[in-house]
Order: sequence, then structure tokens, then C-alpha cells
Amino acid sequence: MDADCLFRKYWLSFLLCLLCACDAMQAVVAAEKKDDKKPSAIDISAKLVLYLEFEQPTSEVALIEGVKVECELYYRVPNRNEYRPKITRVVGTGFLLESQVLHYVVTAKHLAKSSRSGRYWISPVDGEIASGTFEEVQAKLPGARWFFHEYADIAVHPVLLPRGGKFKVMNKNTLSAEPPELLTQVCIPGFPHTLGKDNVKLGPLVTRSEVASWPAILPNNPLTKVIFLNDRLAQGYSGAPVYSFRPPPSYGPFTKYTMEIVGIQSGVYVFAGPGTGTLVTKDELSYIIPTSYLIDLLDSKDVQDFEKDLLTRIQQRKEKTQP
Repeated sequence: MDADCLFRKYWLSFLLCLLCACDAMQAVVAAEKKDDKKPSAIDISAKLVLYLEFEQPTSEVALIEGVKVECELYYRVPNRNEYRPKITRVVGTGFLLESQVLHYVVTAKHLAKSSRSGRYWISPVDGEIASGTFEEVQAKLPGARWFFHEYADIAVHPVLLPRGGKFKVMNKNTLSAEPPELLTQVCIPGFPHTLGKDNVKLGPLVTRSEVASWPAILPNNPLTKVIFLNDRLAQGYSGAPVYSFRPPPSYGPFTKYTMEIVGIQSGVYVFAGPGTGTLVTKDELSYIIPTSYLIDLLDSKDVQDFEKDLLTRIQQRKEKTQP
């Protein structure tokens, strides 16, 4: 074969490959235009979160007989020997999770542990937001209460969703017990400083970060492992679900990947810098509770006994109503 024929052969092959590539690009662009109106995974995840408010007694550490003691603060009514507790409003974030029996609100334990009362706001797929108090749920649902993990900063409470409404919920079976890889990018929808909550609908603020550590032990809680993020999240994100929204570094370009909850936002750890008696420098990183602790809580004896008792009550009620 002479040089001219060989050149024409490879030139035609190159043009054919170029035309195929153009067709493929046009197909991708057409598919993207077709899916323009479809909500992204992050848009869907933002509809899962709840706005939460709790009333907690105000406390302060005082030195009593040489011992530091955390004391609740009370107001004294003028000219009367009557005292009333000083109440602080605490806001946070939660999300809906369904089991085989009912739905739960999932949030951080430190929000609900010492609260006198709590209220939630849920945004349905369509329509205005629905709200209620956890005390109302407890009155309607026998045995309903806050269930706390023994060590981890996670709590769940049963919730009764309004009939006829459509709500985005996570399924217990979709939770992964495996921790995320380092530098996995995550997004966190929540309500920092009450932003994103109004009387019509919920519009959580979504921020993003990266996984900065493997599960590690905090000095003040050696019984629980946490995962550090590369950023400090604002107050109000406590209890928010933490989603991995991009594949971790080890995933290849053709690996199928879906968003999943990798943890629940818990708190901020302060790394004190050098100084002499005063704090000169400090670094702050947020940390999350791995979802494995949430799975442990849902599988705990207290939660399982509550669900079994609830199923027994439902069955007994059905038997009474049957002719």
C-alpha cells in the first residue's frame, strides 16, 4: 500500500471518529436539556429536613464550696418568694426517617435531651408547611417519647404525618454503616440561625464541606467516634443530615454512585492554640456522628419494644372493630 492510500485511510478513520464524537456530544446536550426541569439530588435532599425549636432551661457553671457545678438559672418574682426558670430557645435541624412501623424525626441528642418542650415544621412536596409539637404526638401515640443513643449525640422521636400530605422521607434500609472515605464531598441542608424558615414553606440553606478524618474519638467522649469535616458549620445545623453528593476519590468515572446519608451534624470542636493563660489562636472544625450509631439506636431494645407494643395495639384495635 502506497503512502497516499495509507494517508487517506487514516484520514477517513479520523473523520469518522470525529463525527461519532460530535453525535455523542449532541446526544448528551439533548439529554441535559431534556432533564433541565428535573430536580437534582441535592434539591430532593433539601426537602427531607425539618426545622426544630426547643425550650431548654438556661444553665451556668458556678463554683459552690470549691466545686464547679452546672446550675439552672431562675428568675425571682419581685416582692414574692416565687421563682421561675430562665428558658432559652434553641433551634436545630432534623430529618424524616421511616421504619417498617412508623416515621421518626432524627436529630442531635443535645437539642432534645434537657428540653421542656419542642416543636417541628415539615415541608411537604406540595402545599404549605405542617407543624406540631412532640407533646401532641406523645398524647396521641401511647409510648411515644424521645429515644436517645446511650453515648452518641443522636435522638429519634415518633411523628404522625398529616393525612393526605406527601413528604420526602429516608428509609432505614438505605442507611450505610460504612464510614465515608477521606475527602468525600458532602452537603448539609439546615437552618443556621433560623434562616430558611418562614410561615409558607421551608427553604433550608445548603452548605458543603469535605470529610477530613476517619472515625476518631473526642477527648471529652471516649465512648463515641466522630468524623471531622474541613469546615465549621454555623449554629442551627445541629441534627442535620450530612449527604455525600459526589463520588469519593477512589470511585472511577464509570462507577454508578448515588447520594446517601453518611452522618448527622453534631457539634464544633475547638483546637486551642498556644498562649499563657488566655486563648491566643484557635481552629474550629465541625464533626458528625456516623450513621452506624443511628442504625444502632433504631435497632435498640427500647425502640424495638415500642414498635412491637404499637403493632400489638393496632392489631387489638382492628380485632375490636371487626364484626
